[in-house]
Amino acid sequence: MANLVNLKRKETQYKETVDQANTFLVRFRKTISDLCMNLKTMEEPRIEQIHSSINSFVVYEMSAEMNNKYDIGKFAKILEEFNLQTELNLVDQFLFGGDGKPRFVPQVANPKFEFVPYTSGFDVNKLS
Repeated sequence: MANLVNLKRKETQYKETVDQANTFLVRFRKTISDLCMNLKTMEEPRIEQIHSSINSFVVYEMSAEMNNKYDIGKFAKILEEFNLQTELNLVDQFLFGGDGKPRFVPQVANPKFEFVPYTSGFDVNKLS
């Protein structure tokens, strides 16, 4: 009879353990589900920001590429139209004007320095 009582007690402990395990699983699943929803809520703005940043970067790079293509086209046209003599004439016109005289060198009547003796109103002999 003692074995029967012991067996009944063990069966009760087993059923309580199974109930506790099931309760734990329900709470665990609820907690994990809540955490997953929180993670999703946090990820949504992050993903949107990443998408916006990548989109801005791509637009910037495409604009830069188009600007470079435009500039290269303009440079190619300038290089095709380049004429060395025309460029030299522009430099000559800027530096010398139309009369052949340098524009940036001051024109003076006598371009030499002359010695002029120094005179002072101070009498050196009166020093003591």
